[in-house]
Amino acid sequence: MKKITKSIIFTLFILTSCMMLPAENIVSKDYYSTENIDTISVDLTYENIEIKTTNGSEILVEIASNYSKKIPEVCIEENKLLIKTTSNKKWYTGNICTVYVYLPTDFFPKVSTIQVASGEVFIDNLETDELTVGSASGDIKVLFTNAKDKIALSAASGEIEFATGKTTKFSAKTASGDILIKQLTSNEILCDTNSGEITTQEIECEYLSCETTSGDIDCSKTVCQYFDIKAVSGSVDLELENQIEAESSIKTTSGSVDLEIPEDMNFEIIANSSSGKFEDEIKERTYHPKHDYVSKYNEGGVAILIDTTSGSIELESN
Repeated sequence: MKKITKSIIFTLFILTSCMMLPAENIVSKDYYSTENIDTISVDLTYENIEIKTTNGSEILVEIASNYSKKIPEVCIEENKLLIKTTSNKKWYTGNICTVYVYLPTDFFPKVSTIQVASGEVFIDNLETDELTVGSASGDIKVLFTNAKDKIALSAASGEIEFATGKTTKFSAKTASGDILIKQLTSNEILCDTNSGEITTQEIECEYLSCETTSGDIDCSKTVCQYFDIKAVSGSVDLELENQIEAESSIKTTSGSVDLEIPEDMNFEIIANSSSGKFEDEIKERTYHPKHDYVSKYNEGGVAILIDTTSGSIELESN
């Protein structure tokens, strides 16, 4: 009983101490010339990072913290702007820190790499060739960002949100967290989560791949040439706005499938549901396809394979 009481007292002491700590204040403010810099490299632990644009001609780095003796190091090494947690100073309970990076609107780094352990990442209006963002236990939010070659976002246990941008290859992956993608144009879009929902809105690509083990997939206003969508334990809703050009698939283990296609689209459905019905609103029929059910629409064409173990299938036109 005494041990439990001591544990409770200690926990209350820690919580009270954190509440009494001062809020963040700007403790560091430095300007850096963009001359010869083509890489941004961020490697932080608990600190948050925000990258935005400025009308100025130099890079501005501001650090806000409630403990001025414990802030990240900022320096220039060769062609890199480096921002990193100092390894020789230990973190203490209640330490709060956010790094603000303001880039000139006419500055376009070739490589931008951001890695954080438990902090959050926010990027707004970045132009780069390659963007790689990783977080162990923090959310990632990227807005109005274009990357010539690729955008790769990954989080172990955090949410990923991307809105408005273009790239050649896009990927978003999280072990435990939702993925939200809006207004993205890319040759390839890959979304993968082990435990979370995937939502895409107004995306345009050649190939779309969405996969989740535990969660729903909802893709609205989608333009793509072909797709592969898989949900082990969750439903799939896909709204297509164009004629697909190659064989595509939707697969669920225990979830329903709702596919909405253009009225004039030429395609073929191959559907299979072990314990569910197929509601064809286009032909106004209902089937129970224990084995492959094949049906052509308009002039026929490329096949869409739909396979669900225990879920219904619904097909409709928009």
